[in-house]
Amino acid sequence: FDGTATFNSTNTTTFNQPVQVNDYIALNNANSGNDANTVLLITGDGTQDSQDFNDLSASDHTVTASGDTNHIRTTRLANKSSILFDEVDDYLTVTHSSAFDLGTGDFTLEAWVYFDDKPDSSEIYRIVSQGRLDTNNGDWVWGFGSSDAWGGAGLKMNLAIRSGGVAIDVSSAAIDPVNWAPYTWHHLAVSRSGTDLRFFVNGAEIHSATNALSLTSSATSDIYVGAHRTGTFIEEFSGVMDEIRISNVARYTSDFTPVYRHAGQDIKFKDGSGNTHLLESRINF
Repeated sequence: FDGTATFNSTNTTTFNQPVQVNDYIALNNANSGNDANTVLLITGDGTQDSQDFNDLSASDHTVTASGDTNHIRTTRLANKSSILFDEVDDYLTVTHSSAFDLGTGDFTLEAWVYFDDKPDSSEIYRIVSQGRLDTNNGDWVWGFGSSDAWGGAGLKMNLAIRSGGVAIDVSSAAIDPVNWAPYTWHHLAVSRSGTDLRFFVNGAEIHSATNALSLTSSATSDIYVGAHRTGTFIEEFSGVMDEIRISNVARYTSDFTPVYRHAGQDIKFKDGSGNTHLLESRINF
């Protein structure tokens, strides 16, 4: 253990000796979000400026950074770091796997995002995508921004899926600016249960639609985080992301309270009398 721990406890026990670091017992966070239905999970857990990224899901997919995509510690969600994208050739590539063949079944795409400014008019930020929307049936892109093609003015969330040789857009209603302030973290999610597709911002459902299109790439395409691939990479994200997760289950079907899935671990320790105590903690390793 070479990090720091901040303890917050309502325990009123008086300790007559300092707690020794080698007495701590780390407990896995039950809300880690990394379960059998998680097919991709990328979090900030690196040192400042590092470009080493890992998939924490059981599949352990290979993740490769392009451009200047790196870990940043000055702006972070809750982990050791978060992931910085500067909108200039910055994205992560995840090697294709059959685990990404979501088909016509249930799924959830989600991430925490932080940005200095909202996208300008007609500007789009992509969070996660697969393959080439302009070429391969079953490829898809998800993100937010402003686009006349999405049905009028306003900042919206969008999921586009290629089916039958054309890209089919599903877009939310305009996002309330009050809930979309810069310089703060926002949780975004899109989740499909059966044919019910729902968009969520900070846990609040903002739009629903009927959708049964297949999300299985006809070209066994890679996953991209922070960009949309055409002949080049476009609609690149500008800001910081964390806890990017793809699941093969509908995690959200109504309003919910987003949580930092990897904010730390609960800690137990033993005092000098051998008594075990549980404290709430946030640990940065």
